[in-house]
Amino acid sequence: MRIHDGAYGTLLQHHLHGDETVDDLCVRAPTLVIAAHRAYLDAGAEAIQTNTFLAHLRGSSRRRRKIRRAAVECAREAARDALVLATIGPAGDRPRDYWEAIEHALDDDVRAVVCETHTSRASAEAFIAAWNDVASGVRDVETLLGCSVDPLDDNGSRWVADLATDAPESILLGLNCCIGPNGMRDLLETICEQRGTAYAMPSAGLPIGDPPQWPLADPSRWAESVREQVDDLPIAALGGCCGTTPDSIAALVAI
Repeated sequence: MRIHDGAYGTLLQHHLHGDETVDDLCVRAPTLVIAAHRAYLDAGAEAIQTNTFLAHLRGSSRRRRKIRRAAVECAREAARDALVLATIGPAGDRPRDYWEAIEHALDDDVRAVVCETHTSRASAEAFIAAWNDVASGVRDVETLLGCSVDPLDDNGSRWVADLATDAPESILLGLNCCIGPNGMRDLLETICEQRGTAYAMPSAGLPIGDPPQWPLADPSRWAESVREQVDDLPIAALGGCCGTTPDSIAALVAI
């Protein structure tokens, strides 16, 4: 089981100026982003994601390209021997919404791509279609796709279970965010039964207030809950989403 990092917005949001998002820090303040990567690595993470979850929202194509390239450089500067994954956020329900981000990731020669926090089957399938189009013939890039649903809601669980049956075998399907780890086990079991493996990166809290504050879960309790949800399942990768700090990852590693 490979241990992944946590949430960069949780660590970096208090460094933002004006209408910036944390992705902009890859260009304006790369040392902050590199330090955040290293904090997760020091906590025991074996894989880190680029700080690009919101990059598809940032201005022109040229600006987005600059952010993504800088983000990969930050991650590689910090990575040591860790795997670097290019992160793509949920950009829309059309394949063309993902073309650019996939092209940028492939141009940067990343070894893995994660497109996460899909809240509908249409969004997840749009990414899959885009990947099949843009990355046709590419065999050496690991591809992760994260679904974010309330596992206790039958409608959400149903489309993820159906996707587990229909998605290409080459894609590692999993759950991320999901309002925390509680209740994830049944759906993870379903994914594993259909595909042989899955991954899990649940949140440890959500931002509230203005400016947003993180009501973080106790790292040890969060880690124990995560481990309970995945115990004895063939989970390929384990990490965190919103609110997950280096302390959270260290607690996960320690169990």
